[in-house]
Amino acid sequence: MRGGPRAGLLATAGVATSEAVHVAVAAAGLAALFEAVHCGAGRWSRLFDLSRRADDPQPQGARK
Repeated sequence: MRGGPRAGLLATAGVATSEAVHVAVAAAGLAALFEAVHCGAGRWSRLFDLSRRADDPQPQGARK
């Protein structure tokens, strides 16, 4: 197959498939990274907790 509409369609399908695989693998890697950071001890865990508290609309002292 040298060119034409069929080759273009196959190339587009190949790019779309590889991009979907890339997104899935990147999401799995980020999930594993965040899980390791959250479960780990030390400054990374504290930074994760601070970032969660910064997003909290009701701080600890304001809860009833």
